[in-house]
Amino acid sequence: MTLLVTRADCNETIQKLQYTIDRNKFKQLPVYGRAKLANAILLSRFWHVLRITALPSCFFVKISSMIYQFACQEIFPSLRKTTIYHPRLTGSLCVMNVSAQQKVLQNWYIRAILHNNCIDRPIPAFLLQLLVSCIQAAFDCPYHEVPLLFPKACKSTHLSGLHTLSVILKAIDDCPLSSSWDDRKLNLPACLETPFVDLCQSGQICPQILDSATIQLQKAPYFLKIDSSSGLLRFEKKRQECKSPVLLSRIHK
Repeated sequence: MTLLVTRADCNETIQKLQYTIDRNKFKQLPVYGRAKLANAILLSRFWHVLRITALPSCFFVKISSMIYQFACQEIFPSLRKTTIYHPRLTGSLCVMNVSAQQKVLQNWYIRAILHNNCIDRPIPAFLLQLLVSCIQAAFDCPYHEVPLLFPKACKSTHLSGLHTLSVILKAIDDCPLSSSWDDRKLNLPACLETPFVDLCQSGQICPQILDSATIQLQKAPYFLKIDSSSGLLRFEKKRQECKSPVLLSRIHK
């Protein structure tokens, strides 16, 4: 779940951080003291909000640059920016990485949503229902798994830019596949809500047809139906039963 902020909100947050840095940058502190101060006074004030807020990448770049300059002010030779987030046991400063923690939090939500909260550390039931309802409403889909698992299913939405679901969608795009994903199986009604091209195996249909912008936008019901006898998906046999008969003819060629 995310909060939506404006450019003015971002600028105000940066100004507050800069003000706090200016007040503390001349204090005589050891290196680890500066890192601890950066975590306790600077980042912790905005920690919970930043982890659930859709923010432009330039905002995170600016924040990390400000924290780096403050924490490494007395270090020579200077540390690389990426190393200040490493644990102290490795000789680094263990500064909070807001961008990384944002992904960790969203991945927790994703696992709860896709596994119906049957995870080691479940999220509150109300939050789960809120996330599911928000996804269903935003993408006009009764099956919340479909927009999360199929990127093309997210194109038919009124949302754009840094919308309230952009953080969780970005997190699942960056999420590595694991064996636990094999347990996720969609029922046939949910499959009919998926984009048609995502149900096609490579080599079954001419690639030029699948690359067509028109077919890319179509859902499975435009060409497929559930066979009442076998309980499987099959192509519409009659042109008059198909919502896109011309495209169906091209697919069958």
